[in-house]
Amino acid sequence: AGAITFGEDSTTRKGWKRCWGCNTKESDTVKMLRCQKCLDMDHATPAYYCSRECQKEDWPRHKAFHKSMKKRAKQASSMLKEEDLAALLSEGTDNDNTSYQGIMGKVGQCIVQNDMKGARRLLEKAIKRDPDNPIAHHNLATIFSNSGHYSGAVQEFIQTVLLIETGGMMYEPYMEMWARSVVSTHAIYRDNGGALVHLPKPKFLVNEEVMLMCAKQASELVPSYNECWAMLALLSEKRGDLQESKKLYEKAAQLSEKEGNKMKFKREAKRIGNMM
Repeated sequence: AGAITFGEDSTTRKGWKRCWGCNTKESDTVKMLRCQKCLDMDHATPAYYCSRECQKEDWPRHKAFHKSMKKRAKQASSMLKEEDLAALLSEGTDNDNTSYQGIMGKVGQCIVQNDMKGARRLLEKAIKRDPDNPIAHHNLATIFSNSGHYSGAVQEFIQTVLLIETGGMMYEPYMEMWARSVVSTHAIYRDNGGALVHLPKPKFLVNEEVMLMCAKQASELVPSYNECWAMLALLSEKRGDLQESKKLYEKAAQLSEKEGNKMKFKREAKRIGNMM
């Protein structure tokens, strides 16, 4: 696969903040305030506001966000894929708590014990030890996503993609990781775009030709991943191929393990069918 160019709108660029209320960008004259509740709840990516007034006006929506985050955090351990946990456990083969392998081994233990906060902090520590290793970034993104930390998940999934592409790792097992990261980023923006207005989209989610190329390759690399087919279904709908879109949504529903996802994709297939 060719490298995906993210350019200046990369979500991994440091120091990039926007107000969650009015979408004003931070500048020399506009300093952002952080939501104290986000900090108290140890959110990886706290909400930013350009003023107290903007924060107050946005509070009803942001309060619902916190309620949703709290609920998802309780479900995080059961949502983590078994293969992801196996990868975490197998990655750690060293009992040394300061080495990368030792830290990754502790991550798997934290997840078994339902300690998502501990797992997250250890993964962040592992990334500091080896920042160019995409495995820790991908696992951190998975934990963020399953816990409802969508902003953090998007940034870590994109960092995984960048490291694999720029590091010349376009081979197994990294290719599957690349595919999951690309498709998962699309799924998060599709379902939770409203919570990500403070982040710029990566270019592969803006250019439909690149999206289609990525989705097709991902479906070949991880054909059992339902979101690959859902991404292709959405792109088929945009191209006006409703019959193909309906078929792909039905396939996504068939591959979905969680009842919620199964029903969501079935509804999409029905919606497309009603348009035909």
